[in-house]
Amino acid sequence: MGGKHSSIADKAGYAAVLGLAKLVQSVPRNTALMIGSALGYLLWIFLLLSGRVKVAVENMRNLYPDEDEEKLKTITRKMCLHFGRFIVEAGRLKTLDRETAEQIVTIEGLEILKEAHARGKGVILATAHSGHFEMANGALALLGFPVWSVIRTVDNEGVDRITDDCRMATGLKVIKREHSAMEIIKRVREGGVVTVAVDQNAGFNNIFVPFFGKLCATVVTPAVASLRTGSAVIPYFSFLDQTTGVYTAKFWPEIIIQPTGDRSADIRLITMKINDALEEAIRHAPEQWLWFHKRWKTRPGEKDITAIRRDMEIISASSKTAQVR
Repeated sequence: MGGKHSSIADKAGYAAVLGLAKLVQSVPRNTALMIGSALGYLLWIFLLLSGRVKVAVENMRNLYPDEDEEKLKTITRKMCLHFGRFIVEAGRLKTLDRETAEQIVTIEGLEILKEAHARGKGVILATAHSGHFEMANGALALLGFPVWSVIRTVDNEGVDRITDDCRMATGLKVIKREHSAMEIIKRVREGGVVTVAVDQNAGFNNIFVPFFGKLCATVVTPAVASLRTGSAVIPYFSFLDQTTGVYTAKFWPEIIIQPTGDRSADIRLITMKINDALEEAIRHAPEQWLWFHKRWKTRPGEKDITAIRRDMEIISASSKTAQVR
């Protein structure tokens, strides 16, 4: 009985997403963004009813410990409107060509990617659910870079196909996160550019590093893949200018560390530097990051704390040695 109801729900969900995608692809962008704003308002209502506004406000306390709660709710409401528009922009990726992308996406620091990619060892872009990472990734693919994006499989198979079709229309290729480890290594060894979102709670295959002053479980994928292959790790985040409707996709400087001689410590050091860049990006446009996600859900245990102390001692000792030299 449950399977039948699930099948009906899946079909209804697929039909709704397919209809929305076709609608936003058939109308001018300004009209589509108005639809997105309406979706954002519905998201705001859902967050209020489900208690997720409280989650967002509590998360924002890590960035704004002394801020008035009403201001944090205002940021949350703006975030909902942003992600409503995010949804319709994602559906419109299928209409995006190079000329259109150049009109609505400005890329800063492209020379950082070009220099790293020219080495032939691949590049890992550390991205986040801010601005419009899908649009930013698609813009790179339209420029001719061999871009692979690590994406979680949507439970609804039909919706999963729709979202992947929209992404791949730009020339972007997809790696499913559930089976991504060896695929990522393969693609960077081929000289590809692989984008990995680093801002979600990592329930496994994680490392605990500070994020807005509080330890959070963070994916180790960029650091591990880089250490295995010699590929560059570059933070890459995007922002929407609400006035002009133009996205800025920005490359941060490549993450380069002084190796400590200890693999665990090196992984932690790289991941810490990625989070530093992510913090900077979120501070730039806090209303464009996914605050209602339970980013600090997984908490460190005794073994994690012991590992942190060990690695930080190694990192500190290595830094002092490098200064002496």
